[in-house]
Amino acid sequence: MNLEKTNKSLLFFIAKKEFKMMYKSSSFYASSLFFLSGAALAFIGTDSWFNAGLSDLKPFFLNIPFLLCVVIPMLTMSVWSDEKKQFTDKLLFSLPVSIRYLVLGKYLSLILVWSIMLGLSLVIPLSVFSLVYFDAGSFFVSYFSVFLFGAGIISISLGLSALSSKTEINFLLSFLTVLFFTLIYPLTKNLNFPILLNSFIGYLSFSSHFESAARGLLDSRDLIFYFVLMVLGIELNVFILTKQRNVR
Repeated sequence: MNLEKTNKSLLFFIAKKEFKMMYKSSSFYASSLFFLSGAALAFIGTDSWFNAGLSDLKPFFLNIPFLLCVVIPMLTMSVWSDEKKQFTDKLLFSLPVSIRYLVLGKYLSLILVWSIMLGLSLVIPLSVFSLVYFDAGSFFVSYFSVFLFGAGIISISLGLSALSSKTEINFLLSFLTVLFFTLIYPLTKNLNFPILLNSFIGYLSFSSHFESAARGLLDSRDLIFYFVLMVLGIELNVFILTKQRNVR
């Protein structure tokens, strides 16, 4: 019981420390600016939904997976590399806490940062709510899906960021991985693959899970997918760090 309490105390200590470091870093402000600017593009250059008197936020939400290909790697690329460069990873590993709790502490700090970014982005669609009709229920369901999707991508990118001490390599690995799983379904759905293979590719693709979210629907299969991503990324991170510590 005492060990469990110690683990939880250190988890929140690590999360608090990481969050303070994150919001002081340039990567947080750069990624936030990129995300907010990119999200606003869906409202630029068209007024068709104004003329119809009915909002269609599908382009706004479908744009988000592509933004996250850049935004999330920017947030995670230095989380572990900075520790390795400054040799503070050895200090973390010497703490009386399991590696899983170290990973969860860093993950929680990134989730908090992601929540702030997503909260700020609400200003963009809310600024036009008074101009046309919006289905508030569908809108907030879509935003909740965006949060879960981002949380899953953060978990995967955090795991990949433990592979190298060089931030540019970590960014490239995360960027290419997220981009691949975002584009794989749009690029292959028109090919003459067997139905079973197409279904499998569609389930693996990040963008395919976002189609229902863009319409304001929350599918149970999508929920499962998001949570599997979170668990998979955390376990990947734990596995990599455990291997690295044992090598030393």
